[in-house]
Amino acid sequence: MKGRLQSMLRLARPLFSADADYPGEFAGEAERDWGCFPALALWSGMAIVVAAAAAEANRREYSFASALFYASIAALIFPIAWRMVWLGVPRAERIATILLASTGLFCLRLIHEPISFVDHDAFLHWATANDIMRTGKLFTPNPLLPISPVYPGLEIIATALSELTTLSIFVCGQLLMFVCRAIFVICLFLFYERLSGSSRVGSLGVLVYMGASSFAFFDTTFSYGSLALFFMVIALLIDDRMGRAASWRCFFMVAIPVLGALAVTHHLTAFITASLLTGVAAFEIARRKSMRSFGYMIAMPAAALIFSIGWSVSTGNPSEDYLGPVFGHAISEASRFLSFEGGRIPFVAEDGTTAPLWLRVTTVLSVVILCAGLATSFFRALARAGVPVLWDKFPTGWRGFLKWDSSSLVILTLVTFAYPISIVLRMTRAGWEIGNRIGPFAFLGVGIVVAIGIVTFWQKASRSRLRSGLIGTAMTFIVIGGIFSGSGNYILGSPRYRVSADSASVEPMAISAATWTREWLGTRNRFFADRTNRLLLAAYGGQQVITLLYDKRDLGDVEFSPKFGPPEREAIREASVDYFLLDFRLTEQLPLMGFYFDPGPVYREPPDPQVLFKFNNVTGISRVFDNGYQSIINVAQARDSADAH
Repeated sequence: MKGRLQSMLRLARPLFSADADYPGEFAGEAERDWGCFPALALWSGMAIVVAAAAAEANRREYSFASALFYASIAALIFPIAWRMVWLGVPRAERIATILLASTGLFCLRLIHEPISFVDHDAFLHWATANDIMRTGKLFTPNPLLPISPVYPGLEIIATALSELTTLSIFVCGQLLMFVCRAIFVICLFLFYERLSGSSRVGSLGVLVYMGASSFAFFDTTFSYGSLALFFMVIALLIDDRMGRAASWRCFFMVAIPVLGALAVTHHLTAFITASLLTGVAAFEIARRKSMRSFGYMIAMPAAALIFSIGWSVSTGNPSEDYLGPVFGHAISEASRFLSFEGGRIPFVAEDGTTAPLWLRVTTVLSVVILCAGLATSFFRALARAGVPVLWDKFPTGWRGFLKWDSSSLVILTLVTFAYPISIVLRMTRAGWEIGNRIGPFAFLGVGIVVAIGIVTFWQKASRSRLRSGLIGTAMTFIVIGGIFSGSGNYILGSPRYRVSADSASVEPMAISAATWTREWLGTRNRFFADRTNRLLLAAYGGQQVITLLYDKRDLGDVEFSPKFGPPEREAIREASVDYFLLDFRLTEQLPLMGFYFDPGPVYREPPDPQVLFKFNNVTGISRVFDNGYQSIINVAQARDSADAH
């Protein structure tokens, strides 16, 4: 029986085993010339120019703009992917080329928001940075994102740069994100290269990582998560070098500041980093031939746990209140989806807008390619890590299984299980955002595992241009599919105003109204407004906006109620509202995000415009601003009269 099982497994060995050396790995590795990099740089610049032209065409409402934009991304990525697949490319050229790819994708961010922030999450942290600049103090409450002030690492750096250079927060934020992205890519390459022993695997792994749904846009926005990923990959790289090339001096002078900065920058990334480091330490302790001392094994995870848990506890555990309900709703809805009780319709927005067929096909194909890559690479990656495989020989006793060469590679291979979980979560309304945010962590494993599969199975030592082109095409699909699945077809924004569409809802008229409140009403007034206008009121107007997340009150029912009576008057009294900003455009469209104010009721049709006119005849409510589409009403007197009663 044992011999028959071994014979069956031996048949699958070409698919699931790893060669002793990477095929064709060292051919040309000693070369120091730049190779194809100058030509690729010129070509990438031309692709970015085409992408910018596509953005302008979209603004002018040309129908071909979206297709041209994604074609420019394909033109940017394909030649780089083809070159990285090719054998014998010098290490220096590989590093320069992956930096070129990341810079090109970052330029898409600059095309998306060239002169000011437009993304939702950027406004959340911009408001916190403005509070620091205004008060000179940390921890000023931010109703838009209450957890942001207690994790102020991003805002501390951005405001310090702004004070030193006199540049705006926007400019400093973009510069900071660009520098962090460049260093992140280099450190990720070095991490992958060290784990695999191959610069070819390292460069291909980074390119595959660029297919994460959040890489191109979400992880380059002015957000604490973007900066935290930068600290995370540095921490992982240092941990892998501890006890080998790195010493205790490196630990105290570099690792401790990095882990401390990570702990005060982003809660989730700090906890996940601590978990990864702890997992690596546990595997190092378990394996029987580790060359590292016990102190070197536990130094990084111990410090990460102390910093992350200590900071969370000292600030009152805000992560529990913030993340608990989010994960709870996501898991509940994912369970219903797996039970075939419904879910989100893929590629269809909440307002019924459907993505173009060619983008839907591209996204599905990217998922299929990644799944195929993981299926053919998972066991090969484990074998590369030194995990004993059954078709080589049966281990003697349970201790025989506790032999591997790289605990970090084993952990990253197991992390790939998070990728299918993220896909399931993205099929639900409540879990879409969580699925998207799992991406950068899941792809830490997906990147290197798929790269090992390319080098040891799909490509090997072949110099076939056709095979290289097919693999380059597959990687291009991965990147484009990731961009679309993370940002949808609204990367370029909408040439026309869209309701509750984040960047497509930010336009000059609303910005002007928010700025007017600062100039004529002063700051820190308590305002209630819809999802988009409250961002502008907080960032441009410096107002204290009312949100369900911070105030535990949703006044959307007051704004959309057919009449203004005692319940509505009592609601504004309890919320201590000073002003309402009424946007009559809300009555013209369904919200793209599915809600006008905070997550809650699902709207099947826009509200009747008459519900916003009800305030005109209420004693004690006066209109102080009107631009034809937006009105600002003062409800303080009506609120005070409710107090009197």
